[in-house]
Amino acid sequence: MERRFNVKRHFWFTEEQDKRMKEFSELTGLPQAALIRALLDGYQPKARPGEEFHAVIRELHSIGNNLVHIRIRAEQLGYANLDFLDEQLQGIYELRRKLMEVYCLPDKVEAWWMKGEK
Repeated sequence: MERRFNVKRHFWFTEEQDKRMKEFSELTGLPQAALIRALLDGYQPKARPGEEFHAVIRELHSIGNNLVHIRIRAEQLGYANLDFLDEQLQGIYELRRKLMEVYCLPDKVEAWWMKGEK
């Protein structure tokens, strides 16, 4: 199987640049190589969300999981109106997706060297 990244590069940095690279890598939670690749691909990585964010995401996951179990049980008992539960589940999934998008996914930026690229 061929490696995904098959070109190896070595860089020289000043002490200050190395310090900033390590700080940015730590801030984003990305390895330095992934950080450079993201920047070259036109993405601006975001700072890694704090523990509170992850606690909220876990809580949303738990709520969604509980609603799924309630929906399954309601269906077994023959309740006719399951649309309400389905709508609530979709709302939770959408909220979780939007939170991940806003706080985790990198922003695509238009860099001057990327003008005209697809």
